[in-house]
Amino acid sequence: MGSIIHFEIPSDHPKKSISFYEKVFNWKFEKWGKEDFWIIKTGGDKDKGIDGGLIKKNEFQRVVINTINVKNLDKTAEKIVEHGGEIILDKTAIKGIGWLLYFKDLDGNVFGAMEEDKNA
Repeated sequence: MGSIIHFEIPSDHPKKSISFYEKVFNWKFEKWGKEDFWIIKTGGDKDKGIDGGLIKKNEFQRVVINTINVKNLDKTAEKIVEHGGEIILDKTAIKGIGWLLYFKDLDGNVFGAMEEDKNA
């Protein structure tokens, strides 16, 4: 079963958004890489949460995107297309984490699918 393992929040004004989520929910943010991307920690040892990311809006990140963990990204991509979905970002390496693609479901909702692979 594919579990949601990550979410991404797009923002036109990342610094303002970070301040908002820190003050309202006490989330922790850490800059990641050279992109306009921050890792979000939503829980601690006692109060578990799904961690995510905050990213400057771009052509793919216009809405909140949930990412689903899959065992085989290539087979998942085939199933997405076979059942009427649309791949909108082809398989892409996320260095040291895994392989990612974005797709639209039958209603046009955007999701990520991720195959974990530390060698990506």
